[in-house]
Amino acid sequence: MSFKEFSQVEIEQLFQELIKDIREEQLQVFVKQYGGIEEYREAYIDHAKESKTQQNFKKMIEWYGNQEQPENNPILNSYQRRFDELFKRIADSVGQGCDESAVKKMIGEYEFVCKQLYQISDAEDLLRKQAELLASDETMTAALDQRYGEGSALAISRAIMNFYH
Repeated sequence: MSFKEFSQVEIEQLFQELIKDIREEQLQVFVKQYGGIEEYREAYIDHAKESKTQQNFKKMIEWYGNQEQPENNPILNSYQRRFDELFKRIADSVGQGCDESAVKKMIGEYEFVCKQLYQISDAEDLLRKQAELLASDETMTAALDQRYGEGSALAISRAIMNFYH
């Protein structure tokens, strides 16, 4: 399969930028899941070749106007702030014994924002996988607990799973 929106060289550059800026705990997640950085690189590039991924790249170029690094992009930064705010509200609400329907409403909002950002019609599989990682991956759990308070990762994980139950 040919690369359409991003060439193989550009995909390699994206991967190198990703690895260069990644925190050690995130790196360990990839090593644990894929067996090593080289295996993750191969999976990353294989995924980038897929037609659906190339369509998503095309959509991102339409949104942002170019293939530049997105970290300075106000749209992506806005989504990140929204995710951060939602995670904080969910963690705080669960920790305070908030009404379950209020927490489900926040997860519904999180699901909606994910659908918008990733341009997908159904985010259930994505969020369920995220919930599993939040509950099982020590590195992710520690990172979220540090950011939002002790027990936040498990609380968010349970809230996501309850939303789909």
